[in-house]
Amino acid sequence: MLETEKLVSKTITNNKMQKNEENILTLRDVHKKYNEGKANELHVLKGVSFQIPNSQIVAIMGPSGCGKTTLLNLIGGLDKKTKGTIKITGKTLAGLSEQELTNFRRDNIGFIFQLFNLFEDQNLLENVSLPLIIQGVPIRKARNRAEQLLAAFNLEDRKFEKPNKLSGGEKQAVAIARTLITQPCLILGDEPTGDLDENTATKIMQIFREIVDKNPSVSIIVVTHSMFIAKQCDRILRLENGVITNDFPTDQKDQLNKLEYTKALEKLQELAVKVNGQFSNNKRKAIISAKSLKKIYVQGQQKVTALDDVSLDVFEGEFLVIFGPSGAGKTTLLNLLAGLDTPDEGEILFKKENLINLSDRQKSKLRNKHFSFIFQNYGLLPHLTALENVAIPQMMKKSPELTKAEILKILEEIDIAEFQEHKPAYLSGGQRQRVGIGRALANQPSVLFGDEPTGDLDEETSEKVMGIIDQYHQKRNMTIVMATHNPKLAQKASRIVFLKDGKIVSSLQD
Repeated sequence: MLETEKLVSKTITNNKMQKNEENILTLRDVHKKYNEGKANELHVLKGVSFQIPNSQIVAIMGPSGCGKTTLLNLIGGLDKKTKGTIKITGKTLAGLSEQELTNFRRDNIGFIFQLFNLFEDQNLLENVSLPLIIQGVPIRKARNRAEQLLAAFNLEDRKFEKPNKLSGGEKQAVAIARTLITQPCLILGDEPTGDLDENTATKIMQIFREIVDKNPSVSIIVVTHSMFIAKQCDRILRLENGVITNDFPTDQKDQLNKLEYTKALEKLQELAVKVNGQFSNNKRKAIISAKSLKKIYVQGQQKVTALDDVSLDVFEGEFLVIFGPSGAGKTTLLNLLAGLDTPDEGEILFKKENLINLSDRQKSKLRNKHFSFIFQNYGLLPHLTALENVAIPQMMKKSPELTKAEILKILEEIDIAEFQEHKPAYLSGGQRQRVGIGRALANQPSVLFGDEPTGDLDEETSEKVMGIIDQYHQKRNMTIVMATHNPKLAQKASRIVFLKDGKIVSSLQD
């Protein structure tokens, strides 16, 4: 669709930079308040300072409502700061008249929006040439320049078509061409790839990369929620509560990993807001119901409260994640729900049967019949093959419910059949965990419990393992209860419960 290699090296020949001005953009102690001095005053930006040099793509990230769009509007001269200094190409925007600001913005700044903002009643040639025509450039000259840009985006043959004939990526390419026609030195993109698939978004980012690589006097700022897009930039600024909390180049992997975790946690918090109430009025039955659980461990002379007044229902067919940091009490809660441990206070009902009143033998029988477990350390028997490990639950039953052929089918479904004769020592971590999943599934459980099932796996393998678990949840409406501190994996859940310091909280910030 887009052929970025066709972009000519002189897409922008900008001579507007002041000599010896190394930074295209400089912000010093920038504040923005709305309704200043009133009871409903809102302090959106609180002393933002940074510089952007020539030929750099910068991502601005942060949670919704942190001030990203406000910051972009101030930089673009679309709104006025309350305090501080903003310089573009060495020129201070403060003090410019409205007309001077309009002229400066027209000559130096380009805008690219998520919704393209193309005129549907005008063809592509008219859309792209419009900014030059508004500047007073003769129509023929403006159209010639527009044709060159459309050719660079491989859209020259469609110049007389209207925008409604284009795909989302093609519309954004036209919007970029329209921005480039005025030869700006600073391009501002507000979620410019927000409505595009990853493949098309990558092509748009490749266009941005070619622009800055071939035009050293140009820089691009991209406001985005996407780590996928941010990683393709040169630098990431993170905005939280109106201040810059992170500023680092994207080749710093440790910083990227921290930010990815934070982003995933933010998404998880948003997801939890949507799903926490999903089952409150649900017609599904609670297969497990825990009330007022308390669990205290004694460590030497010290008593440690692992769980404190925890109540929780697990509904049939849901994928429930118990999420929280290390030491929050996740494993303790999982063990209590599964009958592997006994609370000091409270009750746990499984299908209306109180686990507290059962003997150890009765609980063991109930677990073998209704529950299966996936452990972080796999829990495989080293002297048995993959097939034999998966078959263990059936081997322990007086009357096996699955044939060997049915067990082999499970191995095929979890993509481990070719290793059925291998012992655990000859399997990778991901393969061992798949065997562990197969063993859990072979028990045909009512409830599948998982305690950090991907904790020892790399990210790619973790995704595959979680994909298998999620697939079984979707296909068989299986009830799954999983404890994890990994926000990326928790996003697979249909409901998330936050656990912190032994209590269920509405969010981890509570």
